[in-house]
Amino acid sequence: MALVALASAKGSPGVTTASLVVGALWPRQVLLSECDPSGSDVAIRMTGPGQTALNPDRGLVSLAAAGRKGIGDEVIMAHSQQLDGGLDVLLGVRAPEQIGGMGGLWAPLGQAFNQMYGSDVLADCGRIGPNSPQLPVLQSAGLVVLVCTATGSSVAHLRERISSLVHHVDAQLGVIVVADPKRRDGVRQVWSVLDQMSTPIQHRWHLALDPAGAAFFDGRGVGRLDRTSLIRTGSVIAAEMAAAVAPRTSTDFDMAQAAFPTNNASYGSAQHAAASYDGTATYEASATTYDSTATYDAGTTTYDAATATDHTAASTSETASTTEASGYTTSDYYGTGTAGTTDTTGTTGEYQQ
Repeated sequence: MALVALASAKGSPGVTTASLVVGALWPRQVLLSECDPSGSDVAIRMTGPGQTALNPDRGLVSLAAAGRKGIGDEVIMAHSQQLDGGLDVLLGVRAPEQIGGMGGLWAPLGQAFNQMYGSDVLADCGRIGPNSPQLPVLQSAGLVVLVCTATGSSVAHLRERISSLVHHVDAQLGVIVVADPKRRDGVRQVWSVLDQMSTPIQHRWHLALDPAGAAFFDGRGVGRLDRTSLIRTGSVIAAEMAAAVAPRTSTDFDMAQAAFPTNNASYGSAQHAAASYDGTATYEASATTYDSTATYDAGTTTYDAATATDHTAASTSETASTTEASGYTTSDYYGTGTAGTTDTTGTTGEYQQ
């Protein structure tokens, strides 16, 4: 299905925590893979079903040994484990010294992740640089998300990494800013820096800096996880990120053809398709009407159909698209309720573009 790579330019802004949060709230089947050469954190932080310990030797290294003749879905899942709550994870290396055992498998691994049947993959790639061994995983991703904080140094490194990364990857780019929900001005300043860059950043999110919420992803949580600002903001990110990499369907293709027909041979015939596009990936049909005296309203441009040469028929096409992203139920994951049913008009909504 889809591969999403999360990484940082420098330091530890919270890539692993962000990956765990987004993975726990992902609206479809998903596998979280630790591709950070510095070593696994999930095996230390989290537990398996019934609070059992995870096996640190079963993961990326064992997959590399078993997959030298080919890496497919069954091989990947055979070396994955399940966290307490149901999230599938592929643990990373125990120590940086083990990264040499991967050899040249990074590129095949990235391709296998991107081609998994029935499951998306979130790859926690840790800190990346021009010579990072896990770079082929980012190159296979459909969406690359860089995580940073709202500090000046973090944003400066983010800007430099984006400028370099754009020459190595052909993917949608996104940025997650981890910041105190009260520091809205700081997040806006990050967006301002991104606006001044020549590289377009298609997706921007604000993940709350929430120690109380993050403690649940470090084995120390107390209270209601679903009431934390981390989950409220994380649920928005997970839903929008999943929608950004969702596979296109035949219905999507037909809608595009209806909006922008390429063959106008029967343009004046009855029952021809028409739709208006408002520039934000939403098709609306309420103002899409053709007849000999009516007009077609496309936002700012009005076409007088009375001047057309063919007035033989009139047709109206209505198209509506509704995307719903279901939340991830944390009652099983943490025994605390449903995190996905959050108010998306909260902190993050203000920063979306």
